[in-house]
Amino acid sequence: MIDIKLLNTNVKDKIKFSEKIVYNNEYLKNSNILSITPIEVKGEVTKNALNQLHLVFSANGLMNLPCSITLEPVKYPINLNFDEIIDEKDENNLKKDSNTLELKEYLWENIVVEIPLRIVSENAYDKEYKGNGWKLITDEDKKHNENKSFEVLKQLLDKE
Repeated sequence: MIDIKLLNTNVKDKIKFSEKIVYNNEYLKNSNILSITPIEVKGEVTKNALNQLHLVFSANGLMNLPCSITLEPVKYPINLNFDEIIDEKDENNLKKDSNTLELKEYLWENIVVEIPLRIVSENAYDKEYKGNGWKLITDEDKKHNENKSFEVLKQLLDKE
């Protein structure tokens, strides 16, 4: 939460802020995020000639997402930059009243949008995947198990 009282009363031209935003398990429940570190937010708020707030800030943190193959946690960085104009008819999710500006919901929406559709851990391909009557076939397995009955036809084509 950013206190913009001094900016509204024209005591200051610019307010710099630095805070950490913590998201609890309620936020994580409906997302694909396993865990998230506190998000470090740094930036500044100024007022322009039209009496609108100009908000420039960056958000950095780390979240754990499940690997698309093994479901093991994979660390994924959060590095977001924002440049927003806020007026009285603000349509985005920046909560503003007369003295404060709340970034938590707005930032959460942008974090969720940044989640990749597919993420794979570094060691996902090092494991052998097999079960009762099945196994994952790699490209090398395909080369070794080519159908030998077509080898004669392939030789005829190579001669031409």
